[in-house]
Amino acid sequence: MKNKEISDYVDSFSMFLIEYDKNLNIQGIWLFLATLGCWSVPEGGLRITAFLIAFLVFLNNLFVVWETEKKHVTFKAGFSNVERKISELENSTDREFWTEVLNLKKVQHLRFIGRLKRSPIYIVSFVFHVVCLSEVLI
Repeated sequence: MKNKEISDYVDSFSMFLIEYDKNLNIQGIWLFLATLGCWSVPEGGLRITAFLIAFLVFLNNLFVVWETEKKHVTFKAGFSNVERKISELENSTDREFWTEVLNLKKVQHLRFIGRLKRSPIYIVSFVFHVVCLSEVLI
C-alpha cells in the first residue's frame, strides 16, 4: 500500500468522523422533538412505551455509513481498519508517521471536552430525554 492510498483512506475516515458528529447533532434535534411529542401521549404504560420507542428509533438512526467501507462501523472498528492498512506499509518510517497521525486523530476525536464542543445539541437532547423518562417512571 502506498502513502497516497493511506492518505486517502485516513482522509475518508476523518470525513466519516465529521459526518458522524453532524449526524449526532441532527439526531439530537429529532430526539428532542420526539421527547416533546411523547408528553402528548396519555399517562401510563403508553407514555413509557412512547419514550422507549423514541429512544430506540433514535439509537437506530444514530449511526452513519463509512462510504469507503460501504457499511456502518464503530469507532473502534474504524480505527482498527486504518491501523491494519497502516501496518501494510513497507517503509517503517511511513508506518510510524501514519501511526502518529492516527493517534492524533484518536485523541482529537475521542476526548470528552472535544465531544462536548462538537455535539452540544445531542448531549442536551439526550439529557433532556433521560430526565423526562425518569420523570415518567417515577
